[in-house]
Amino acid sequence: MLRITALFLLTLGSASVLASPITFDTSLYTTSVFADVGGTADGPYTDNTNTTPLPLITSASVNQADGLANANAIADFGLLAASSEVLSAGASSSASAISTFLGHFTTLGTGLSLELDYQDFIDAPGAASAASQLFVLLQVDGVDLFSDSFMTSELIQLSFPTLAGLGGVLDLTLVSSGLDDTGDGAFNLASASFALNSVPEPASLALLLGGLGLLGMSRSARYSRAAGSANAKV
Repeated sequence: MLRITALFLLTLGSASVLASPITFDTSLYTTSVFADVGGTADGPYTDNTNTTPLPLITSASVNQADGLANANAIADFGLLAASSEVLSAGASSSASAISTFLGHFTTLGTGLSLELDYQDFIDAPGAASAASQLFVLLQVDGVDLFSDSFMTSELIQLSFPTLAGLGGVLDLTLVSSGLDDTGDGAFNLASASFALNSVPEPASLALLLGGLGLLGMSRSARYSRAAGSANAKV
């Protein structure tokens, strides 16, 4: 009976402890790109999920004798990606790509945690320049809880345990850009995957710990009975 009770409490606690994704009431993905070589431009082009279903794939490209410039922006469920490539052969070349997510959510009686895996790759020898940036803005009821930008690859984890019933907005913007007027060339690729999860409340954690404790007691009792039976047989 003790084991059954412990398993029941453990299951009940784990249902809350294991973070579950929070759904967004409304969300908007946007991609935009621009490429230019010596004043010859392609774009800007912009696309969003109000008019186009996911995935969004938007590109701009200029390739001519005095240089090349390419820009690509991609957006899909929980994923942003952007790349830029430039090479000057006499004319200044530039490219930029931007992928953005904007979503509104409700915490539904719990807190929330945000996990972002941002990765970037830059190949910019010589005097050429390339850069990527991830901007994160998290608002709850109009108040900025977090606002920052990141320039190097990293795993970003944020937790806000006391937001029961509040509405929030998550804004993620990924930018990739390149500029070359020296002939060295520059390439940049960046991506960010993200998930917004529920955070267990203290009562749920206590329930889980209580269940684990009861399981430990149950296991100890079984070992004691087994040891007693073995001794009796001896």
